[in-house]
Amino acid sequence: MNLPFYEDREQTQVKHQILVKYLSAFVPIVGDWASDIAYIDCFAGPWGAADPDLRDTSFSRDVEVLRSTRTVLAGRGKSPTMRCLFIGMKKNAIRL
Repeated sequence: MNLPFYEDREQTQVKHQILVKYLSAFVPIVGDWASDIAYIDCFAGPWGAADPDLRDTSFSRDVEVLRSTRTVLAGRGKSPTMRCLFIGMKKNAIRL
């Protein structure tokens, strides 16, 4: 995941790599037995986002992984409800 918009933001790149690995494992495990999954990111940014499509933000990476794990779970016949709460420092930073 060496993307140019992580230049001088290596700590963000590391956080996103950890998020992807964690969620990719966590969601399929919990989704096998839970009917509802709630995910909260308390440091979602988008501090210093350089990509116009916001692919270098925590919430973008989180949603990408949650969508892909939903597909994995569907293949197992599971369909838990997934909810997300993204918290940043600015009240009106970005509305999704």
